[in-house]
Amino acid sequence: MKAKIFVIECLTNLHVGNGDVNFNIIDNEVERDVVTGFPTINSSGVKGALRAFFEENDLSNINEIFGSESSKVTTSGALKFLSANLLALPIRSISGGDKPYSIHAPETACKDFKQMIKNFQLENISIADIKGGDEKITLDQDNSCFEKYGLPVIARNSVGEQTNLWYEEVVPHKSIFYFAVVASTSESENLLEIFTDSVREKIIQFGANASVGYGLCKVIKVISRNEEGANNGQEQN
Repeated sequence: MKAKIFVIECLTNLHVGNGDVNFNIIDNEVERDVVTGFPTINSSGVKGALRAFFEENDLSNINEIFGSESSKVTTSGALKFLSANLLALPIRSISGGDKPYSIHAPETACKDFKQMIKNFQLENISIADIKGGDEKITLDQDNSCFEKYGLPVIARNSVGEQTNLWYEEVVPHKSIFYFAVVASTSESENLLEIFTDSVREKIIQFGANASVGYGLCKVIKVISRNEEGANNGQEQN
């Protein structure tokens, strides 16, 4: 079995709805992980968005990678797509400084990320430096920052109408997610490499409200096995 982790950064606000009917102040809430309570993109949503990207760009091996959706014959794809989990999100700065925000990674999100790397025996990387360049991610010692500030809520209404107002929860742009793609057989490992080359540093739309620019995410990093084929065991922040 071979796997890679794909790290994506939200270039615009993201909304992946949970589909629940509720009577809360927030009409449309985002989907959340049932254990951590962090925003997530379920595996079917990840796979659907990636398939749409392949189809829109007329890329090859679509049915082999994602499976056939023919009305006569339905086959599963060679690759398995896991849910996209939150790694970090921007928090507005209240103390001033050079930037109006900083990127924070909750403790639980960091632990889950490192555990996935260990499970798939991938290369250890620094979460703080995962974006590259000068922008660093602050590694929180707990989840209190996320719990305190939560997610922004935006008031929306239909175009041309002033009465049909609703409130929608969003994951803010500059948030970072990650998901794994698994090739379970030696035959499918070549397809995993083709898939990787096709999406590396590309911009892909995830979630709802594409018509208003939501959900544009860029693949900023791909994490593979190191040269030894196993995690080197050295902990990095």
